[in-house]
Amino acid sequence: MTDTGMRATTAVPENIPPVIDLDDEAARRPNVTGAKAAAPAPARAAGLPLLPGFTVTTAGVRAVTDGAATRLHTAAPHAA
Repeated sequence: MTDTGMRATTAVPENIPPVIDLDDEAARRPNVTGAKAAAPAPARAAGLPLLPGFTVTTAGVRAVTDGAATRLHTAAPHAA
């Protein structure tokens, strides 16, 4: 059984940072974080007891796989 509401879409918003906190509203969008990372974000927002965390966004993964990752991308986890 799959949840079609959690499937990532191909449209990725502009200006997405490479890493975001799971408490960030954008973390709830599968096209930004992927379906696995988007699932816990609404649970945290609803007050369920989940540990805090961060995720690498689809933009961050794309930068690495395209060879476009910069020093900014490596510093991003420390800023999250």
